[in-house]
Amino acid sequence: TIVNNLVQGVYSFQLRVTYNSGVTATDIVMVTVNTATTPPTNRGGYYASPTGTGNGTFASPFRIADFWKVAKAGDTLNLLDGRYTGVSSMITPPQNLSGTATNRITILAFNDGKVDIDGERTNIPCKLEYNNYFLLEGFNVHHSPFQSSVITIVNSNNNIFKRVIGWESSDGNVNIWNLRASSNNLIEDCAGWGQARKIFGATQRADNNIFRR
Repeated sequence: TIVNNLVQGVYSFQLRVTYNSGVTATDIVMVTVNTATTPPTNRGGYYASPTGTGNGTFASPFRIADFWKVAKAGDTLNLLDGRYTGVSSMITPPQNLSGTATNRITILAFNDGKVDIDGERTNIPCKLEYNNYFLLEGFNVHHSPFQSSVITIVNSNNNIFKRVIGWESSDGNVNIWNLRASSNNLIEDCAGWGQARKIFGATQRADNNIFRR
């Protein structure tokens, strides 16, 4: 017997067997039907993973550093799940790479909260320097090197950070989030904790920046 089109739930099926002699026997089997799993959908843009060696597609991701070689205004980098380590896996675009007001450069976690960028006390996990009109969203960053903040924003304007979580800067006069000489940035639904002088800091002509929720 074939049973088709079952929806999610628990079903009981009774099996009855009749022997040639006329003797019968029965047994009951419980079957649990779960919701069908939908595979990830390629949503466009480039893709990076912690160990990527490919060309930046969903099926063949590259490293974060490879994105900087091709990135331009309007491009998106999707970060696949995992722990990112090493200098090639930090969010540190080259100076003067920028989007525009209508075409930002976007870097976001493919799955919110499942991207972990670990500086390992050696590399700055996230740094914008002379980078404007970026959108960064949905990832975790932590453990910056000596005298460095976890998220550093220097001479960079009109950027948006959403649901970016940072922790554990180095011991000393440094913050988790540090904005310096940067203006008109939005820090929304973000957080920080752990070792630091302050969680959020804005200094040296860091004007008109918004921290909310």
